[in-house]
Amino acid sequence: MLDCDVSSAVPYNVTWYRQGAQDPIRSSHRVINHGNGSMELLHASRRDEGNYVCRAENEGGVAQAKFYLQIQELPKVTISPSEQSYREGDTLDLTCLVYGIPTPTSYWTNSSDDRRLNSTDRMIVNSGTLVILDAKEEDAGIYHCVGKNEAGIDTKPALLKFIGTIRSPSIDSLSFDRLLLLSRANST
Repeated sequence: MLDCDVSSAVPYNVTWYRQGAQDPIRSSHRVINHGNGSMELLHASRRDEGNYVCRAENEGGVAQAKFYLQIQELPKVTISPSEQSYREGDTLDLTCLVYGIPTPTSYWTNSSDDRRLNSTDRMIVNSGTLVILDAKEEDAGIYHCVGKNEAGIDTKPALLKFIGTIRSPSIDSLSFDRLLLLSRANST
């Protein structure tokens, strides 16, 4: 909504223009010109951003005011992957993309304490990326990427599931010893 606050002792007309345009903006399915001097843009988009001129006219003359309309869009967060299973020692890599106008800031939180995550010796937090090195069982849980700008906030979760520890293979030496004993017994 663009408001043109007009003061006049006599009746007046208000007309809205896009700066540089000759023709006034008329009411349509996207524009409502209210009788009080305000203009409402329905479903405003980036193409509507720019300079507008409010022109008030009465029998005494003309007055104009310029307005700049800045379009804002709520942040939209997407995370990849949104779910990841891991074993101890794995490297985990989560990517968060955030779009919006103005450009949103982004950060990661862990649902266990909801505080903003910072880089540590095993965790690298850089812009929209979260990397966990040498993953441990206690790293499991829900992490959130948060996108924030003047228009609002959006958040999306990522689930990290611990599925076990990688163990070195083992060989039952007793079975191996029996195999050797059986081999010797057959050769005599």
